[in-house]
Amino acid sequence: MAGFYGWSDAGRVSTETVRHILSNLTSRLIKEIKGYNVMTITRPYFLIDGGLIKDFREPLTNFFLCEKEGLIISLGFEPDLRWSEYVEEVFSILEANGVNMVFTIGSMYDRVSHRKPQRVSIVTNKEPMREEINYGLVNYHGPGSIHSFLIYESKKRNLEATTFWFSVPVYLPHVIYYPAIRFALEFLSKRINFSINLDEIERKAKGQLDEIDRQVQIDPNFKKLLEEIEGEGIVIQ
Repeated sequence: MAGFYGWSDAGRVSTETVRHILSNLTSRLIKEIKGYNVMTITRPYFLIDGGLIKDFREPLTNFFLCEKEGLIISLGFEPDLRWSEYVEEVFSILEANGVNMVFTIGSMYDRVSHRKPQRVSIVTNKEPMREEINYGLVNYHGPGSIHSFLIYESKKRNLEATTFWFSVPVYLPHVIYYPAIRFALEFLSKRINFSINLDEIERKAKGQLDEIDRQVQIDPNFKKLLEEIEGEGIVIQ
């Protein structure tokens, strides 16, 4: 299972979902890969204290092993460079740990309403999986993400791979969107068969939805936009 910071992390659903899973499962770091980012685009981390530089960390991808659940979970920055080399490193790690199925988590801004059921779309590389999933199937042509490239390369290696895309309301561009995170956690825990505590995320999701509803009531333009979106049924892919 993988989540990536960057373009495919609307509402921080991709990365916060993975972070929450890791915080609830027993895991250990087994590998990190780096050198695939342009650091004027994906800025590195510096710790400066009292004018003294004390730490530097460049963008990377970390791989964690959850032995009890039989999961490899990765969290990192979407690579800017040499995608073919990047996925070769990824697949060498997966092969060394006997992984035979790949899931990635993506999130996108979409013309959806927070008052409607969570929208999930999929991209996959196996016809049987495509037929068994009762969620939206993505129709798209254009620039893509590392998620799609991993799925494409997985097929060459006879690995079943799927990206689950969770929609975030387009009118919430600068928030961590907890309702989608809560849904993603529940969705994935059932599909991959692991158990985590959702109480904290449930509380944050409810509080956020209540606050959005309050904003709708006091802002007529917001209310009008929401009504337009709810009447469209259009998906931005």
